[in-house]
Amino acid sequence: MTRTSTITRIAQTTTAAFIVATGVYASASTSAAQSTVSRTDGMAKLTQTLQAHGGLDRWNAIGQLQYTVPDFPLGAKAPMNFRHIADVKLRRHLMVSDDYRLGFDGNNAWAINGDAAGIPARFVTHGNSYFVMMPFVFADAGATVTDLGTRYLDGATYDALGVSYADGDTADDDYVLFIDQQTRRLKLIHFTVTYAAIRGDTPVNEVPRKALVFDNWQDVDGLLLPQKATFYGWADETLQGDGNSFTVTNAVGFETRPNASIFDRPSDADIDATHIAN
Repeated sequence: MTRTSTITRIAQTTTAAFIVATGVYASASTSAAQSTVSRTDGMAKLTQTLQAHGGLDRWNAIGQLQYTVPDFPLGAKAPMNFRHIADVKLRRHLMVSDDYRLGFDGNNAWAINGDAAGIPARFVTHGNSYFVMMPFVFADAGATVTDLGTRYLDGATYDALGVSYADGDTADDDYVLFIDQQTRRLKLIHFTVTYAAIRGDTPVNEVPRKALVFDNWQDVDGLLLPQKATFYGWADETLQGDGNSFTVTNAVGFETRPNASIFDRPSDADIDATHIAN
């Protein structure tokens, strides 16, 4: 079997496993060096939420994040257990486990022993880190933030923001943020997953919505980032299913950026092009 067909088979197998819930980054190539929102009428509320999580100035001072996820509940081989290193400025990524090694060098995603991961490298390297970097990813360049007024869930009232993107691997994704009116912290998001290999033949406007509830936060070098979060389905403006949680441990932030060479594709790694629709 060729390397290309192996990666394609992983993507096809993974699609069924993603019924649980997931989302993905807006753009694989967008630099986060200038964290500015392009157009908004929801910027005031977003700014309040970013401030409640440590502030955009502090986020912009961070060059890299390192963390462990021992129980990521998505993909054909879930739960995944890996260590992640991210260049926050350029959104380059490295995921390492005992069984596989996945990376994104700024242009291409690659995998060593990708079968063992059971999920496309381009999707999961960005996707898992996108969740861990919330809410700050919603201030990325190219984001459009809209004030949606208020939303209700389980008897509580939340301020709501809509976030969409103009381009990227999953430009058709959209996010709705529920913000706690007292603490201004992010409580949950619901969203669509339109990544080509995950969506398959499902039309974009028929992709089922998913939700992620942020159960606990942790201080990571002056930022409040997720410590535990739970995926659910989302329909009729409420959570669906029992939920599947993941935890983020041993998280550290550094103002220095990681050595760029760690993201370079090894000579024996497969390139993952599953973001390209057939």
